[in-house]
Amino acid sequence: MERAMDRLAAALGLAPEELRARNLVGPDEMPYATGLVDRSGSPQSYDSGDFPELLRRAVAKADPEGVRARQREGARDGKHIGVGFAMYIEATGLGPFETARIDIAPTGRVRLAIGAPSQGQGHRTSMAQIAADAIGVPLGVIDVTGGDTEATPFGVGTIASRALVNAGNATHRAGRLVREKIIDAAARRLGVPADSLDLSDGVVAAKEPGGPSMDLAELAGRAPLPGTPEPTDGRHGTEISETVHFRPPGFAVASGAHAAVVEVDEHTGAVEILHYVVVHDAGVIVNPMIAEGQVTGGIAQGIGGALYEEMVYGPDGQPRTGTYMDYLVPTSSEIPDLDMDELFTPSPMNDLGVKGLGEGGAIAPQAVLANAVEDALRPFGVVVRRGPLSPSRVRELIRTAATPA
Repeated sequence: MERAMDRLAAALGLAPEELRARNLVGPDEMPYATGLVDRSGSPQSYDSGDFPELLRRAVAKADPEGVRARQREGARDGKHIGVGFAMYIEATGLGPFETARIDIAPTGRVRLAIGAPSQGQGHRTSMAQIAADAIGVPLGVIDVTGGDTEATPFGVGTIASRALVNAGNATHRAGRLVREKIIDAAARRLGVPADSLDLSDGVVAAKEPGGPSMDLAELAGRAPLPGTPEPTDGRHGTEISETVHFRPPGFAVASGAHAAVVEVDEHTGAVEILHYVVVHDAGVIVNPMIAEGQVTGGIAQGIGGALYEEMVYGPDGQPRTGTYMDYLVPTSSEIPDLDMDELFTPSPMNDLGVKGLGEGGAIAPQAVLANAVEDALRPFGVVVRRGPLSPSRVRELIRTAATPA
């Protein structure tokens, strides 16, 4: 679709970013019903977002007018400059559910078990942050386990940018319920009304100065063992645990706008990325460092698919790129520094207002780089119809475009 936008803009004599700006859903139209159905068969809608602002920020950073001024000066030593844009949306938070169980150990440590395992996305950090905030305990007292069927037998998994939306909200809700249980148990122990207490930094204390207090380890250490009856004399707390199954009511739609300025050498076919811009919206961000790392990694994957990586098969159907000696994967030397910005439009589809992000960075690079390369090679009449844009393929594009029909 993003390639089609550029082809249409060229046919109409418009700048690609101008044509996109004319056709974007505005933030005042949210939630926006598309008239289509999503992958679950339900009516598709965009829950939140500000697509025009994403594009405005990407255009401001990429400076397409400056690029076009350089284009009018002509190529330098056979090197042509071009700029491309691509936008995307992603329906994140796929259901049907995810589970979180929180137990307070007798030592006062918090045990969080979620059904979604991590393959390196930082679940332990993000889920611990959510639990610590929901309960009112220090981050360092939380132990997170993912994908252990003994700890929690129900779960779907970490796929499709869904873990934070589902497991995160299950954790949040379980944490709030555990917080209530802790305060109620402390109120019985201290002989005061529950609404007179607050829980912060692992300590239950009176809201008024000089009142009674009790830390979580002291409270949990006197709770009965799981499965044993609660004493009736009021001197002990209750078993402090909670399990929540979160079912998302719909998709949380993440979005973004990418822009790339490239230089293409007509002699060698080499494509160099001079400037790469990404503006993304994943709702509320739990951990900014993890979010930036996931976007960066996704873009690196996307650049690999756009410029380097290709599965090649012989006439007999056997792969000819069976090893990394044949299949070219970009390294850190090929990935440019990223000019990154972000919007924060909370999703109304969940309590935390979060949206998925794990795949976001990988969606747009193929389209944005194809658009930029085609823009750079416009003097040759090149039309990009396939990737990756390896040097040999770029040279072939120039050669075949320059050949009379």
